[in-house]
Parts: sequence; C-alpha cells; structure tokens
Amino acid sequence: MLAPPGLSRPTPFLALLLFLLAPVAPVIGQASAPIDLSGIWALNVHLTDHPEQIARAIQIDTGEFMPEMRGRGAEPVGGPGDRGTGAGRSSAERQPPADRMSGEDRKLLTEVTRLVQFPPPMLTIAQDAKTVTISGHASPDVLRTDGKTEKRALETGSVNRTAAWQGPQLRVAYEIGRVGTLTYTYAIVPSSRQLLIRVNIERLPGQPGPFEIKLVYDRTPNPAT
Repeated sequence: MLAPPGLSRPTPFLALLLFLLAPVAPVIGQASAPIDLSGIWALNVHLTDHPEQIARAIQIDTGEFMPEMRGRGAEPVGGPGDRGTGAGRSSAERQPPADRMSGEDRKLLTEVTRLVQFPPPMLTIAQDAKTVTISGHASPDVLRTDGKTEKRALETGSVNRTAAWQGPQLRVAYEIGRVGTLTYTYAIVPSSRQLLIRVNIERLPGQPGPFEIKLVYDRTPNPAT
C-alpha cells in the first residue's frame, strides 16, 4: 500500500512502537477509584460484636484460650453458625506454643486491640488519592495507602504497618512480634451503605484465625452540609 502524497511510510521500528503503545492508553483510563470511606460514622452497638465476644475471639486467635476450655461459652463472633472457617482446623494448628508471646508482644497486642474491644463511638474519616485519615479516640491516624511498610509508634513500642486498597476494600495490617499480623478490613456494605470493619489475627501469612471481629458504623449527616 502506497503512502499518501506528502507523507512518508513509517519505519518498521516506528510501526512496532505504535503497535506496542496503542493498548496502553485505554488501560490507564479504565483504572477504577477505591471506595469512598470519608464521612462521619456512628457506632452501631446492635450490630457490633460486644466487648466480651471480642476479648474471647482475640484470646482464641492468639492461642491464649486453651483447647480444653473451648465449649465453655466460646462462640464464633457474630453468633453460632456465623462463621465456619475454624470448624475444621485442628487444635494444634490453632494453638501456638505457650511461650510464643513475649511480654513485649503482649503489651503491644493489648494496646493495638484496645480500640477493637472498645471502639470509638464516632469515627471521622477523610480520604484522598494517597492517604486515609481516621479520627477516633486520640489524634488523627494517617494511613498511607500505597502498601509500603511504615513504623507506627505506640505507647508500649512500635509495630510495622501497611495499608493498601484491595479491590473495594482497604486492608490495614499490623505486625505484632511473634503474635502474628492483626488485620483491619474496611468496606462499605452495598445494601445498607454502612461501614463494616472486620478484624482478624493471622498467625501465619494468609492464614486468618478462626474468629473474625465485626464493627459496624452508620453514616451520619455532615453538620457542615
């Protein structure tokens, strides 16, 4: 095929370059934005797991609740039959050695899980392209959502933390010594538009504990609007 008058035929290298770059632009344009967590949220005490459930779930997921004590009031968080993920796991898989958790680890775990067992009655969340800022009990907590590890200073020490979008949810992970990884997953319930925060302790990467903690928040009107 002859090139139109006044135009030279593209060189083979230029033609190949145009071919390789052609599909790139549509892919970039189709990148979906994460969900919007921003707003003022009020704790729904009726749907949120109560402190006793949460404390017991943490004990079981960390192995502090001994196997022979199971069945004496320990229920899967959310009620019987709510989760079946732990039913088929052996006691040896669930329970670590008794000396696994050091005193320092225990202090860190207690501090990190304090806001899980006693969640703030109100949350204010601000969000932009790179961060999510959550205000609750104390000073605002700024989460970098690029998935990079950062040091989170606590009263009892420090932990490594990562935060990243995983599809329509935000996953925040705290590495707590030899205990494992405490994970928060923030999502919006499609049907009710409520903020659902699920908390779990992964003893090993990709192996969540048998009990999952559930915190539910209702969006409140913004007084400024």
